[in-house]
Amino acid sequence: MSDTTASSTSGASPEGRLPNGADSTGSDGASGSAAAARLQDAFGAVAGEVQSIVQDRLGQVREAAAGAYDAAKVRGGETKDQMDDFVRTRPWEAVSFAALIGLAIGLYIAR
Repeated sequence: MSDTTASSTSGASPEGRLPNGADSTGSDGASGSAAAARLQDAFGAVAGEVQSIVQDRLGQVREAAAGAYDAAKVRGGETKDQMDDFVRTRPWEAVSFAALIGLAIGLYIAR
């Protein structure tokens, strides 16, 4: 078999180029690094954009959580005031209710 036949069966032309025009010697490393640098820059830009979106959403969640906490704090204070008023105006009912709850818990535990 001659050299030209071996090179035609291997898929490379006698000049060292592949059928699609690429160099089979691997001397295309410079453009490969440029492409990698462009991809890295694009990735950095996308990552920065995603980070800013996440930070914006996190700020919104923090504001919503602070609002919910403040509302619960106010509501808890109002409930405490209502319970205090109930106990002061009806002490026997409050004591009876507490005793009934204690009895129910005691019976449940004794089982």
